[in-house]
Amino acid sequence: MKVVILSKGRSKTIAKNSLRLFPRALVTVDEREVADYNSVVPRDQLVPHPPLRFVAEIRNWVIDNIKDNEIVMADDDCTFLMSKTGLSPRRYIEPAVIEQVFENSSECAKGFGCSLFGWSHMPNPIYQYMPNDPIYLDEWVSTVFGIIGKDYHFDEEFKYAGEDIDFSLQHLMKERIIFVDTRFHFAVDNVPGGQDANRSLERDKADREYLLRKWGKFVSAGFKDSDHGRVHANSDGLGPPYKSVHVARRQGRQSWAE
Repeated sequence: MKVVILSKGRSKTIAKNSLRLFPRALVTVDEREVADYNSVVPRDQLVPHPPLRFVAEIRNWVIDNIKDNEIVMADDDCTFLMSKTGLSPRRYIEPAVIEQVFENSSECAKGFGCSLFGWSHMPNPIYQYMPNDPIYLDEWVSTVFGIIGKDYHFDEEFKYAGEDIDFSLQHLMKERIIFVDTRFHFAVDNVPGGQDANRSLERDKADREYLLRKWGKFVSAGFKDSDHGRVHANSDGLGPPYKSVHVARRQGRQSWAE
């Protein structure tokens, strides 16, 4: 398993954020930014990629050029791993603990026969996490997630938002399940950099509309100007956000059981 941090414009903050949590990770940056990162990322961990503007293009480059068959992709602004179990949430920054979470989820995904795994994207344990049902097989993944194999690629029509949702739906369409451990969540800092240069309400609206055209009745998304260009679900407001996810889960369990 190889952890790969995708970074852009965050050479001043990556060392205290994602690189602190994943100190052995590869860090891929635009070849034009290598000089900025040389002083904070060990030389043998810094992997330049060609000038690519949008995150879907960079993710595909990682899949095609990192030889490892199992890759965990991570954003560059992660600050800690939250555990939602117990009486109160706990924070972890120890790399050994995080690596164990990666390994456990990877083994579970392999056991289920699926090639995509991840963790909750809801920081508040009131939402999504249920102690009696902590493992979802019907969620989409983002921020930090693992890919086994190289059979799937990101749709490069997405320019700002939605590529991770679409990627998840691709897996659900064919494999019917994604392993998501909702006991854990990776918090982010949202410092300047990353996709800031690509962010606009117009671009996010275009991505949302493309997502709806591509998946039709199997996906639903809300959009408000006050959301600053983010895609949100409006199925039930609390549970798994996309209706196709529910369909895939039910059908997957039926066919699997049979």
